[in-house]
Amino acid sequence: MKQPYFQERSLLPRVEKYMSEHDHVDIEKMTDYLMTTYREFHRKSRSSFVQSVEKAYMWYNYCHAAEGDDSDIIEDVADSDGGGPDILEISDPQMPQKKRELNTIISNMYKSPSSTGRPVSASNNRKNESFCFIDTKGNNSPKDFNSSQKRKLKKRKPDIEEEIEELITKKKKRQLQPEEVKISYAQMAGIESLEDKIRDLMANLLRPGVLQPLLKSVLVTGPSGSGKTTFTQALAGTTKSALLRVTATELVGGVSGESEERIREIFEQVSSWSPCVLLIEKIDGIFPKDTTTKSLEKRIASQLSASLTNLKSKYKEKRVIVVGETSWPENLDWDLRSSFDEEIFMAIPSEQARSQILQLLCEEPKVDIDYKEVAYRTPGYVAGDLKKLMEKAQSLASKRKKELLFSSSEGTSTIERLNSFMSEFMKLCDSDQFATPEAPNMEDFMEALLHITPALKREGFPSVPDVTWKDIGGLENVKKELREKILEPIQYAKLHEEYGANRPNGILMWGPPGCGKTLLAKAVANEAGINLLPVMGPELLSMYQGESERAVREVFRRARNVAPCVIFFDEFDSLCPVRSKGVESGSKTTIVNTLLTEMNGFSKREDVYVIAATNRPDILDPAVTRPGRFDTLLYVDVPDDPGRVAIFRACTKNGTCPCLAPDVNLEEVSQLCNNFSGADCDHLVYLASKEAIREVIHSSESVLQTVTSSTDTLSASQQRFVAKKHMFAALKKIKPSISLEEQRRYKKLYKKIEGSRVQGASPGFPEELPPLAANIPDQGDEMDTTDNASL
Repeated sequence: MKQPYFQERSLLPRVEKYMSEHDHVDIEKMTDYLMTTYREFHRKSRSSFVQSVEKAYMWYNYCHAAEGDDSDIIEDVADSDGGGPDILEISDPQMPQKKRELNTIISNMYKSPSSTGRPVSASNNRKNESFCFIDTKGNNSPKDFNSSQKRKLKKRKPDIEEEIEELITKKKKRQLQPEEVKISYAQMAGIESLEDKIRDLMANLLRPGVLQPLLKSVLVTGPSGSGKTTFTQALAGTTKSALLRVTATELVGGVSGESEERIREIFEQVSSWSPCVLLIEKIDGIFPKDTTTKSLEKRIASQLSASLTNLKSKYKEKRVIVVGETSWPENLDWDLRSSFDEEIFMAIPSEQARSQILQLLCEEPKVDIDYKEVAYRTPGYVAGDLKKLMEKAQSLASKRKKELLFSSSEGTSTIERLNSFMSEFMKLCDSDQFATPEAPNMEDFMEALLHITPALKREGFPSVPDVTWKDIGGLENVKKELREKILEPIQYAKLHEEYGANRPNGILMWGPPGCGKTLLAKAVANEAGINLLPVMGPELLSMYQGESERAVREVFRRARNVAPCVIFFDEFDSLCPVRSKGVESGSKTTIVNTLLTEMNGFSKREDVYVIAATNRPDILDPAVTRPGRFDTLLYVDVPDDPGRVAIFRACTKNGTCPCLAPDVNLEEVSQLCNNFSGADCDHLVYLASKEAIREVIHSSESVLQTVTSSTDTLSASQQRFVAKKHMFAALKKIKPSISLEEQRRYKKLYKKIEGSRVQGASPGFPEELPPLAANIPDQGDEMDTTDNASL
């Protein structure tokens, strides 16, 4: 045997010295000893150094075995067919059993027949610690054979058979089994817009090739709960086809090549189940476009794309359709997405569709409610949300029955009341009154609405806001313009279509900060019952070339998918500044061009309304305010006295939250708040409430009454109010956030903008600015709580 090469020249002498000093040898312990004792081994990698130590240990035993006699030999397992020369088999008692068996098998595989054979000793003074066996005669078998190892060798054949059976079982588990489908399109509502695509899918599944183009794969998209899975099940149920379902994560294997083989096996199984519909759920889970740069994900995506492409050639005559399901198609790998023949978007149901879905869900048990009213109160709800709403209402009805049963239970202790409840419950269950489940009523549905969050809000899709006109005080001229530009085209769509005035409008609201521009956009979407897609201007900006333009296109694409929809651009001046000829403004120029193209280009913008808000209209690009884009400019000014009174009433819920004391006069408070914006008025009410809370906390008597009170409702004497003195204290802590100089600048800007536009396109700007807030009177005799004079 040739001496092995050692990278550490001093390793072999160190091993020999260690073995001469120790009677018991363990490779792991010897490795630790060498690394801690000798400096040249300190920085070695332990995993590789262990292998070097083991190699040196084997070479040491081989050399000493060749020099020893035959009396101290410990024989190892040898094959009965004989061995070959120069085959070294070394075993250590401390070596793991599996490793010793593996070494034995590998040695026996490489043995060659020879004429003679003799065993040699590893060392004279370490008997039974390690052994060597050199087989030089192929026809002689070892004299001694370990009985336990014999039994293990006999068990190898059954072990192999067990492995084969395990592989067969695993293969069977991979076989997809069709599901029993009892759903058809008759049990779905709100699919009128998908009628043509459903016909094409049914035709290609029943008679492939009769209608062109040939459809073999379709990608179904939409928010979670919109009915993507139900749509696929209905396709299989209507055409009496088998439905095979697989999750995208099940396609991933742990071994290289296993995932590709798994995909091929699934497509072969699909062809054998013809007619068949294969549903791949959550396909974007393992094929996102931002991670397919890795080799594994890229190979899997490429294999699935190839399998989808081969459907038209290899399985052209087969009655097979593959359906991919995802809620985020924009995150899917582009090559994989383009492999699908068709894309179907499950749109958000309209008010009429929601009413139809509710009627289907409430068939059993029959529920007597106003379906149109519930549908009106659930804008932005998808089918899954309506199902959860029904289940929650059913749960509230069951809870009402449970409370009725529990109220009749008698007993002093908990155990006695539970026993009474159980006996009473069993009696009532056998009666006809409780034979059927309790049907929810309208009150249950209204209460259930408070507990359900639509999937659109959870997943970032556009949704209907909860701000109404009542939450906005003043700004009547702006509200009138918004009603004419957005609400009326939606409410009287047919009339506008007859006159050819059904073009969506773009509205630009500008003015000082804190005057209610964002609230106005939310309120108009709520009043129209359509979705609102809020977009902050800086959110679309990216440092990478082309990403900002892609983000703008994606905003309009998502809005078109959930139309009718209002896109609200806040901080619009950061997105569309004036374009210049400088090189440094190249990225901003392309963003403006993309936005202009989306608003008035080749792309249709039906039922997509655009509202933008800015504090700096003077730095906007002039192209965005031309007709067909933002052709309506609305100036949102600082409120006047009547406007501030309306704002105070909106902020306090008409004096109920917080409760205002009788001595508070909102008209006079408004006169003390000259040049206050809407945000300033809201902050004033907040500070006044904090003053009232501070007074209650520091009043020991009030705190004692609150602590000792066992009821949730307070009597008239205990009711908490925000009084006149609290308003005065708050007024001393706040000042207008918009200075007179800024207001004068906005006045000049308004005259400049309106001078170049049609008169009356926006509410006017006041000619004279009101003075700053008057001096607030000190708390004196008029601040006495007994004084009933108005503030």
